[in-house]
Amino acid sequence: MTTIKADVHGLAELEAKLLSLDNATGPKVLRAALRDAAKPLQRHMRSNARVGDREHIIKRRGKQTQRVAPGFLRKQIRIRSKLNARGRVGRGFGRGTVAIVKVGVFRLYYAQFHEFGTSEIAAKPFVRPAAAKFPEAVAVFRNKLKFRIEAVARQ
Repeated sequence: MTTIKADVHGLAELEAKLLSLDNATGPKVLRAALRDAAKPLQRHMRSNARVGDREHIIKRRGKQTQRVAPGFLRKQIRIRSKLNARGRVGRGFGRGTVAIVKVGVFRLYYAQFHEFGTSEIAAKPFVRPAAAKFPEAVAVFRNKLKFRIEAVARQ
């Protein structure tokens, strides 16, 4: 397991400014800043993802088939976000959680074979090395959050 250490300074002041915004705007600003911070991680994952050399056909339930062209894995690395503006607990949200942002491969079962390898395919991780970009993502988050808070305050 990869251990990530990052020292973050100045988020207490940004949190105070974020809380000074109204309830309709504050969570949206936070979510947008988190999505901006996730983009370097997504870029790193996409650059390290394996690209096949030929087209494959994957059969799904019955007669349904899906053509998977080279580069399909890269296109499936996405950013997903959820907003909890009402403060409800459940579906991934704990007490005090306002926004959740996830970066990864969703609904593509064979991505795990590329990440961890199989008996026939050597592992070529693309998700775990992106964790090394975490300090960069935190810096982007801090800067984007500050910029977005100031932009809303000017309006």
